[in-house]
Amino acid sequence: MLRYYNVFFSIIIWLYAYIFIKPKRIKQLLPAGLLSALILYCTSCFFGTIGAYGFVDPYIPVFGIPFFIIVWGVGIGIVVMHYMPKEFYKKNYYNSNIYINIKSCRLSCTVDGLSYTL
Repeated sequence: MLRYYNVFFSIIIWLYAYIFIKPKRIKQLLPAGLLSALILYCTSCFFGTIGAYGFVDPYIPVFGIPFFIIVWGVGIGIVVMHYMPKEFYKKNYYNSNIYINIKSCRLSCTVDGLSYTL
């Protein structure tokens, strides 16, 4: 049974995506899903080769990594990016500036108009 848990998680995440996300939006987010699968695959390869963890008897292996982990990665990337706020990477939640003066070993920080010096 442990051999097939990746298939189970892949089915669950893709059912969730198809039920709660419109097909047009899934198509828009497909590059984000593929990027997340690539990152997941690379980290699995890296940590698998250094012996940090591995897969015992994977179901449909792709270079030693179960295929359905990659399928799950695409689905989870789509779902996560669907719920991210628009242009989340451009928002500055705290209006803060940090300045470090190397010569005097002083740290100056401005947060919401208040200035602190250490």
